[in-house]
Amino acid sequence: MRKIFKIGIITSLALFTLGLGFLIAAVALGATWAQFTDNVTAGPLWMPWTIGSAGTRNTDHTDRISFPDADKLEIRLGAGTLDIRETDDDQITVETISDPSGIVQTDLVGKTLKINTGSTSTKQKVEICLYLPEDLYFYSADLELGAAAVTVDYLEADELNVKLGAGTLDCSGEITADQSDWTVGVGSLYLEYLDCENVSLDCGMGSMAVTMADEQDDYACDVSCGAGAVNIGDNTFSLGSHSSKGDDPDGKLDVRCGMGSVDIVFYDE
Repeated sequence: MRKIFKIGIITSLALFTLGLGFLIAAVALGATWAQFTDNVTAGPLWMPWTIGSAGTRNTDHTDRISFPDADKLEIRLGAGTLDIRETDDDQITVETISDPSGIVQTDLVGKTLKINTGSTSTKQKVEICLYLPEDLYFYSADLELGAAAVTVDYLEADELNVKLGAGTLDCSGEITADQSDWTVGVGSLYLEYLDCENVSLDCGMGSMAVTMADEQDDYACDVSCGAGAVNIGDNTFSLGSHSSKGDDPDGKLDVRCGMGSVDIVFYDE
């Protein structure tokens, strides 16, 4: 009887370790806490894979392409570095500084600027710099970043959607949007100044540090937290679902945190 009991304990520990390993691997590849909770209730676990649309492949390892205008921005980058900078020029410029395997695809499809490495593989590391004219405002901006290191000086869009796997995203400038969705797997996100009325933050096992442009009283907050920690202004949240509301809540903060950490402060306070 004791032998069977010991075998059961060993088997349980082995399965737990294996499951934890799969969870860490999934989050590193871009799976989110929201996807995990949604799919547990929906049925068998699955994780969608998105591959960027085709464009014009750069055959040169160093290239510089300019576009007169674009209404939408789509970026798919598995690994490497991406710098988004403001420029005094009146055109959008994409500079491919390093592309050893020739995998960077850059094209303007209609009014949509697409930058794509062809896959989300973390083995293909490239170096790209995107220059955006002052006062350029996208209708939508969609960034899917695996294990990339990304810096942003300036970005404005009506709708902003950012997914980060195991990489880093450092925004030292102003980010402006009507609605923005930020997803982090095991990576780290830092936003020095986010001017946005409706914000969604989804953190798996990584970290998020965000400074909002407005006051805390301007937001109603919904928080869902697992084993991680969420700090919003003077309020701290842990296990379970929580809600809070400011005195004049025109904006909305929707925060989901699995085993990571989310810290939100307010610029005017």
